[in-house]
Formats: sequence, structure tokens, C-alpha cells
Amino acid sequence: GVIGARGFGGGLNMARGFQAVAADASHPPELGVAIFPRFLYPFELAAVLLLVAIIAAIVLTMRHRRGLKVQDVAAQVAVRREDRVRVLKMPAEKGE
Repeated sequence: GVIGARGFGGGLNMARGFQAVAADASHPPELGVAIFPRFLYPFELAAVLLLVAIIAAIVLTMRHRRGLKVQDVAAQVAVRREDRVRVLKMPAEKGE
């Protein structure tokens, strides 16, 4: 069963099987009507759990951490070639 389903549905029995559906029945609204009333609270529980997970992921991503190395894009774009690359003139080696 689903954790907490007894508290939500009172007499919700997760062990019951699905209703028989014809082999050629593939209409999504019919599938929804067959499944949704029986599993209303587990769907609601899953939706709330996913919403909490989304919010937690956003909060963990957006928090400010000390000591974190970040890029300074403006400084990277403002760099000139002369500041980063040094071309040296060296005499060619003579082979033996």
C-alpha cells in the first residue's frame, strides 16, 4: 500500500485489483475515469510530495554559499589578447 493512505481514505484498500478493461481500449479519458476515483488520495499525496520536492530543489539551488568559486563573466569578456597571450621570438634550433 501507499504510506499514509489509511489516514487519508479511511477504508481505502490498495490491494483491490483494477476493473477489467477491453484489450482494444486505449482511450486516455476512460483510463483516467477508471483509475482516478479509486486512487484519488495517493494521486494527491504524490502531487504534494512532488511540489515539496520542486520547492526544496529551488531553495537549495538558489541559496548563497560562502567560499564558492564563481565566474566573473564581465571580466572574462573585457580581457584583451595582449593581456593573456605572450608571443616569444626564439631562434630556431639547428639540427645535427
